[in-house]
Amino acid sequence: MLEEVLELDPDRLADLNQLLDRTTLAAIVSAARSITDRLDFLPRCTRSSSSATSRRVSWSARSCIAALATETWVFGEEYHLVADDESLTNVLRRHLAYLKRDELAAEKVTDEHGRTRIVDLMLAKSLEHAANRREHLVVELNLDPPRG
Repeated sequence: MLEEVLELDPDRLADLNQLLDRTTLAAIVSAARSITDRLDFLPRCTRSSSSATSRRVSWSARSCIAALATETWVFGEEYHLVADDESLTNVLRRHLAYLKRDELAAEKVTDEHGRTRIVDLMLAKSLEHAANRREHLVVELNLDPPRG
């Protein structure tokens, strides 16, 4: 590692020196790790969800959903996970409880065919211009393998 530092050109060495004046080497390593993990994440998820047409695709896509639940930065740094792999009924009940409107939460929520639906991911972010207000984002991923 020291050899690499000694081989840096003067501009890069000045950059490193500036960074070390502002933060610690441990913080630089942590930030670099976060960046490289993020750069590795999306292609891995994309490959696993579209690489085959077998039952494994469905499992890989589901594992991608699970991974996205821990990698909410994909949707914006300001979002955090509220729910994943929960019924739409439960998600709505939790949201209504947050709004203190529990009286509306008694009914079961179904789609137009009367089927129970599961929400892949529900994210939220606080709104800067409105105190105690949040914006929600519901993410549904298509788990079907490509046809044709």
